[in-house]
Amino acid sequence: ENLVRDAAGRAANAPLGNGPLGNADDDHAPGERPTLPRAARVFERELVELALPIVKPGGRAAISFVQREMFRSLFHASVTGRAFIPHNRNAIVVANHTSHLDTGLVKFALGKFGEELRPLAAKDYFFEGSRAKVAFFEHFTNLVPIDRETGSGLAFEQARALVERGHTALIFPEGTRREDGTLGAFKPLVARLALATGVDVLPVWMKGNYDALPRGTLLPNLKARELEAHIGPPLPAIELRRLVAHLAPVQQARTATDLIRRAVVALSQGRMLDLSRVRSLEELDRGVVDNPASAAAG
Repeated sequence: ENLVRDAAGRAANAPLGNGPLGNADDDHAPGERPTLPRAARVFERELVELALPIVKPGGRAAISFVQREMFRSLFHASVTGRAFIPHNRNAIVVANHTSHLDTGLVKFALGKFGEELRPLAAKDYFFEGSRAKVAFFEHFTNLVPIDRETGSGLAFEQARALVERGHTALIFPEGTRREDGTLGAFKPLVARLALATGVDVLPVWMKGNYDALPRGTLLPNLKARELEAHIGPPLPAIELRRLVAHLAPVQQARTATDLIRRAVVALSQGRMLDLSRVRSLEELDRGVVDNPASAAAG
């Protein structure tokens, strides 16, 4: 009741002139009170602003609970490699991307470490369109809008600022959901980010999401409930820098991108990439070893 009263009061006393109620296209003369439709829109906005601090924490908690139980109960999600999670520091998490289930499964797989995960998301897809959709993603998820349409430079600076503030970012290096379920080429953003910030990369491979909810579908296929998430050992940024230090700057990012992709491929094969075993790029195969987590799960 108090929220409604406060919102109504703020709407009634909203300033006129060149502010939000006094633009040239308003349907009232300067100095007059706004018409009911306009006042109603202001009232709606004010009510939302006043209510958000109250409903936002509970809404986020409810969404996290439902998401967690969905992967526990509706789907049969199995996770390997949790021992590799670097709980003492932030990381740049990378994973293959085939489904809208991907972000939730990564968060589920990371457990406590994933609670504050900040997935980078296309601004033009998640943060534009209907007001309800934008409000949901802004206030009830941890998605971070990235300007992918304005060039890689701005996207890189946005991602860098996030990581340098100590957040753990989730990036899908393929850039979009794959339509055929296969692993595509990686864009260099992740490698550039790791090399520039010194933050380690945590690779994740997921299986089953494409069968459960492929691109272009709205409802999950409940006949395909078996989902898997395999977490590999972190790829230390210091090791990435060491292995590409002799290359030109542009080649450094491209080669580091290939190394990160190789780590995800290894996980898909039940193996893992340990960069501490690799003395040079020519000996990369030395670092691809059996994954004890996969062996234990098998």
